[in-house]
Amino acid sequence: FAASLLARRFPRVSSVDIAVPDTPLFPVQAYDGRTLPFADDSFDVIFSSHVLEHVPDLPGLMAEMARVLRPGGVAVHVVPNAVWRLYTLLAHYPSLPRLVLRVLLRRPMPGAALSGESGRTARRGYGGITGILRRLLAAMPHGEHAGAVGELQAFSSAGWRTTFTRCGWQV
Repeated sequence: FAASLLARRFPRVSSVDIAVPDTPLFPVQAYDGRTLPFADDSFDVIFSSHVLEHVPDLPGLMAEMARVLRPGGVAVHVVPNAVWRLYTLLAHYPSLPRLVLRVLLRRPMPGAALSGESGRTARRGYGGITGILRRLLAAMPHGEHAGAVGELQAFSSAGWRTTFTRCGWQV
C-alpha cells in the first residue's frame, strides 16, 4: 500500500517482502530475508514502515540497506515508539475478558494461532495451553524482542538511536 502511494509521487518505486501477497496493490518482489534483490547503489531513498521491529537479523538487513543505498542517500523508517508500547501494555489487562472469550470459543488470538504454531512464537514458548496462559497473563512482544516490557526501552527514541548507530547509520 505504501509503495502504491509513493509511486504516485516518485518516478521509480520498488517494493520487497518476504511474503508476496497474491493480489498486491503494487508489484512486490520476493525477498529471501538476507539479500535485497537489487544492485549496489541502486536507490536514493529507502523507506520502511513497521518492519524493523520484526527483523531477526537487523544488523544484516541494515547492512543490505546500506549496500543498495547510493552515497548521500537517506533511509526513512516508521517504527513503533515507547508510548505506543506502554499503551498496549496498559490495555492488555482490560482486554483480558475478550481474550478469554476467544479461547473459550476456540478463535485465534491476535498474533498467533491456537494450535500448530511454529517459528518465533513456538521458540518463545507461546504454543499450546501454556502459550495460551502466557498470552492471557502477560502481553506478548510485538516484534523480535524477548518481551513486551523490554520493548519499552527498545522502542524509545534512545533505543532506536542506539540500534541505528550500532548498525553504522548516522541518525
